[in-house]
Amino acid sequence: MSKRFTDTTIWDRPWFRKLLPEEKCAIRFILDKCDNVGVWIPEFEGGDYHIGAGVDWSALPTKVNGNIEILDNGKWFLVDFCDFQYGELSEACKPHKSYMELLKKHRLLKGYPRGIHTLQEKEKEKELEKDNILERKIDEVLSYFRDKTGSKVSLKTAALRSKVSGRLAEGYSVDDCKKAIAYVYASKKDNPDQRMYIRIDTIFAPTKFAGYLDAWHREMGDGK
Repeated sequence: MSKRFTDTTIWDRPWFRKLLPEEKCAIRFILDKCDNVGVWIPEFEGGDYHIGAGVDWSALPTKVNGNIEILDNGKWFLVDFCDFQYGELSEACKPHKSYMELLKKHRLLKGYPRGIHTLQEKEKEKELEKDNILERKIDEVLSYFRDKTGSKVSLKTAALRSKVSGRLAEGYSVDDCKKAIAYVYASKKDNPDQRMYIRIDTIFAPTKFAGYLDAWHREMGDGK
């Protein structure tokens, strides 16, 4: 026989107090009959039989303060069930692994209210977000270079993106990158025709970038 924790404070909840007697029994019935992560396959006829009264099952989910979610497959999900029974699920806890697998089976792992994710998933999401931020920064730098110089450089050129990425990875900002580009562009003022031949891979070469940035500060910037 499976055993579960019971929330004795439910009787003091305003939404629960307003339920009809048979509806309160229905909540208890669902809590006892659902699986280990709070998913219940509706069995209305059986519920009426055990409760001893007819329940308006279609209206029940609208009366429970959002505690029941009807899934696309028709199953009912008690959204606070896992949180109350197990706390925050973690892959590091062996008993929790089976619950997380069951949530995956129901396609509820990422939709769970507490935002359950495996540690690996969390790390992957963090890395993906970092990658997205980096890609947006590279796009901004290349767009600035293209607009500043009139170059037809593609924002998707892998080799050029790698050059810019290298400097950003060293801790330089997008603004620093723009300053280096602006300095090289301004240095061609006596020969404007050469401006269209400015090479971004040259500007962002490790041995030259810092020099161009320092020159911008000395000659064009704030003297820093």
